[in-house]
Amino acid sequence: MIAALAGKELYLFGAGANLRLLEHLLDCMGEKLAPVEIWDNDALRQGSSVSFQGREIPVVLPHGIHGDAGNRIFLITVDRHQEEIATQIEGLCAAERGSIKNWRICLTPWKERIVQENRESPDPERRKVARYLASHDLDLFNNGLDEQYRALRGAFPIARDEESNLLYSFWNGKKIFLKRGMGVGEAEAYLLGLKKEQDMDSPHHYPIETLSDAECRVVLDAGAAEGIFALDLVDRAEFLYLVESDTAWIEALSRTFAPYADKVQIIPKRLAATPSETMTTMDAIASLGRDLTLVKMDIEGAECEALAGGDGLLFESGCLTLFLCSYHRHADAEALASSMLERGFSVRYSNGFLFFPYDEEARPELRHALVIAKRRQRARVYLWGAGSHLREAKDIFAMERANLLGVIDARYAERPEAEGMRVFPQERLVSAPYDAVFLTVEEAASVSIFREAERIGVPKEKLFSIWTDDLSRIPCIDADAWRLMQARARNAKCAMRLANAPFEHGESGFSPVRSARELLEKARRQRLSICRFGDGEFELMRMRTRPYFQHPDETLAYRLREILLSNAPQLAVCIPDHFGSLAKYTESAADEIRAYLTEGDTRETLRQAARGSYYDAYVTRPYMIYRDKSYATEIFSLWKAIWKGRAVVIVEGEKAHFGEGNDLLEGAKAKRRIACPDTEAWAHYEEILSHILEAIAADDLVLISLGPTATVLAHDLAVRGVQAIDIGQLDNEYDWYCRKAEARIALPGKKVAEVSWGRNG
Repeated sequence: MIAALAGKELYLFGAGANLRLLEHLLDCMGEKLAPVEIWDNDALRQGSSVSFQGREIPVVLPHGIHGDAGNRIFLITVDRHQEEIATQIEGLCAAERGSIKNWRICLTPWKERIVQENRESPDPERRKVARYLASHDLDLFNNGLDEQYRALRGAFPIARDEESNLLYSFWNGKKIFLKRGMGVGEAEAYLLGLKKEQDMDSPHHYPIETLSDAECRVVLDAGAAEGIFALDLVDRAEFLYLVESDTAWIEALSRTFAPYADKVQIIPKRLAATPSETMTTMDAIASLGRDLTLVKMDIEGAECEALAGGDGLLFESGCLTLFLCSYHRHADAEALASSMLERGFSVRYSNGFLFFPYDEEARPELRHALVIAKRRQRARVYLWGAGSHLREAKDIFAMERANLLGVIDARYAERPEAEGMRVFPQERLVSAPYDAVFLTVEEAASVSIFREAERIGVPKEKLFSIWTDDLSRIPCIDADAWRLMQARARNAKCAMRLANAPFEHGESGFSPVRSARELLEKARRQRLSICRFGDGEFELMRMRTRPYFQHPDETLAYRLREILLSNAPQLAVCIPDHFGSLAKYTESAADEIRAYLTEGDTRETLRQAARGSYYDAYVTRPYMIYRDKSYATEIFSLWKAIWKGRAVVIVEGEKAHFGEGNDLLEGAKAKRRIACPDTEAWAHYEEILSHILEAIAADDLVLISLGPTATVLAHDLAVRGVQAIDIGQLDNEYDWYCRKAEARIALPGKKVAEVSWGRNG
């Protein structure tokens, strides 16, 4: 006996279809119920009796009951208006809500078995259903959809067509007729059920929104019924075949598709393995002269049989997609998937699971609702960017439709393979054949990559960004996976912004960073040296790789920690002004800052390390990251004043070419250069320092663009009485400022560390 009902006086409320379903499920479970009465508000049912599990049970008008209310249970077998019915029972019988239950409580033993079998499944979708069922009754979808849609009212106003006397409503803006004999309430409930079934969160949702127009060109809808599948595709398709054997639905379909008679053919048969007077096959339909591109089957468990009637189509088709309902019978999903795999199709299941109670041999199990099979030529695809987003970008491709040829990245020599794919330089796209190139980098970097792609001749129609372009209808993309990636990225961005918000509004924990203006004016008047710390230096202090051109080193880390706390005279130490408000920065720059500061214990680690008084390290980056671009004009003017009339010695990587091709150093009296290694400069530190000391005169100004090594050099020169400035990327910023660039771009003849294909100079 079902534990919750054991020893109770039982009343059922509702003599409709769910009563028969309850009886069927109890028989499948081997359980018996002995209700005293069946209540129903329908006067036409009252006074009759219903055979229920071999007993005749009277159907009566709901009425008051006297006696021990604590020993009484009411089961509501009606899906709609449950709250109103519960209130009615309370009023009639003074019943407590705890004694009024949904009929699905009878499925508790099955529910518990499903939870037990799926709670530790390796499949996250199964675990998700198990978690839901831990606090809900077993239902069709078991993800909240059933409850959500039972609460809906008035979604489908029903009217009657005067000419045909058929009921009709509207489905996604198109008039749809219901079969003869349906009542208004039944029609509304039927359409609402279809709306639930095709909800984006439903396992039964046909993902037609992910299909290209080529896939929707010629459609076969087998088990068309009311025709919503075909109706949603009728504007995109060139032609549609509707296979339906129910004469009542055929009449309704004829009315619904009358406006599209030139592109719709209704076939009044069943889809089967062999053709006959009452049956047709996929091959028979394919022989009518149009190449089928999309097949949907919802034919009450006959899907496996019907596939046998389509061997010609399935083996010879060039581009074909099939949506096969797989829930009608136990093991249909596995059988259909295996059958399509054997025929050379790629196969996946729709997301989620459903419990199907209408099977003749219903059982406590979760079933896949749809098998989605596809055959088409795979698009030849390159991914551009071997960075942190490559793995998630790779996952958005439907591998049966995409042939990932490799990755484009300027650091191909350092990283010849990424995520199992070969890495190539961008020049690969000049000669290699491909159908599409997808950018995996963040939105801020994609602008400059688009320019580089245009430079090397990548057609615009073949270039896409996984972040900024709508990829949902691109055939080689798994639209659901792409949407999930987008949703995860949005959630991560929101979480990051929330985590950093308190510090942007007064809780920074850092002393205020003094302005770049104050620093530059003081540097000019007092000939201060400048050391700068950014995320590269901070991460090297933590023995982590950040800049691509310098690996961690214990001695370098020690020196950087030492300099960060330095009180050396004639030296200004700078850290980025990003521990408080970020309002002055562009949105993308602010998010980059937030992403860094909210990663693990970064903020707290830097707070403990940076205990001095500091100036703004963004003094060398006055243009690209700021909302107000006019700010750069003043800062560049202040920089030029520092070396005006001075002899300048530039210490830089071999390919940097600081100050060349622009007028940044135009006011300097003289310019000399000391070329250093572009990468791993710290390994040559003593040699570089010695060379500088030998090469400079007493009044020379030393400008150093050499990554973290420049920070240490500027300090060590300052304590020797030499004015030295860690000048960083100021020259690149000035070039972008002069060009009014909206994104970081490569600069001809110069090494640009922040643009991957601009690192070769």
